[in-house]
Amino acid sequence: MSTVEQHAAKAGPPDDDFDIETFLHVSVAQGISDIHLRVGTPPMVRKDGLIVKTKLPEVTHERMQKISQLIVPRAMQHLMDTRYDLDFSIDMKGLARFRANMFHDLGNIGFVLRVIPLNIPSIESLSLPPVLKDFTKMSKGLVLVTGPTGSGKSTTLASILDYINQNQQRHIIALEDPIEFMHSNKKCVFTQRQLGMDTDNFPNGLKYALRQDPDIILIGEM
Repeated sequence: MSTVEQHAAKAGPPDDDFDIETFLHVSVAQGISDIHLRVGTPPMVRKDGLIVKTKLPEVTHERMQKISQLIVPRAMQHLMDTRYDLDFSIDMKGLARFRANMFHDLGNIGFVLRVIPLNIPSIESLSLPPVLKDFTKMSKGLVLVTGPTGSGKSTTLASILDYINQNQQRHIIALEDPIEFMHSNKKCVFTQRQLGMDTDNFPNGLKYALRQDPDIILIGEM
């Protein structure tokens, strides 16, 4: 059972006006890249680079509170009372993962969800330059992957690490906020640590990573 499904089972049946779980399923099926939820407007989505307003009813304050109970991980819900912004991820098994951000807008909470595919694309399928494979052979150094929002930084990093995972025997530690692509152990051992759940912050996570026999350390934000 997925994270959303587990929370929904505890919270009872969804209201007739808006079912967040069904909405996420439909969004993935229609190729939506981002989902915007805020009080006073209908749910909006980004498709093919454009923001589109859905024909669903406006999200009320009460409905937003119920959505937050369903999608924010239980271990992080206490942070909603002390933070204006919060990053987390949602796992819907067999469908997709979602990178989520909670924010405040005119005194109300809102959410933006980015769809993260379950399958990690290969370097070839992304039409990335073959020279990227040369970086995977380095034993020392610093590699920076930069670009504007939505340019494919996370996907590029995931494809590079997956290539290493298939071809080398190393220990890879990823410090992320939140975790986006999920890696399984192939030839490598993967340790994925999420801020707020597995480590306090990036400085501490990096400090202790150096004591965990790493070969490669991914730092998700700078």
